[in-house]
Amino acid sequence: MHSEIKKYLEESKQSKKGLTFYINGNTVNGYVVRIIDDHSVEVKNQTSTKVLVLLDRLDAIAMS
Repeated sequence: MHSEIKKYLEESKQSKKGLTFYINGNTVNGYVVRIIDDHSVEVKNQTSTKVLVLLDRLDAIAMS
C-alpha cells in the first residue's frame, strides 16, 4: 500500500472523516471502519453498513 493512501485511510478511521474512492470509473463514499490488510479496507456509509474496497482496483482517493 502506498504510504500516502495509508495516511488517508488512517485519518478516516480515526476521525470518521468521509472518503471518496474512485474505482474503475465508479465512486464509493464512506469512512474507513477497518483496515483489513495492505490490499483491502472495510468502509461504512449511509446506505451500507459494510463495503469491502479492494485497493488494487483503486484509481484515486479524496478526503471530504
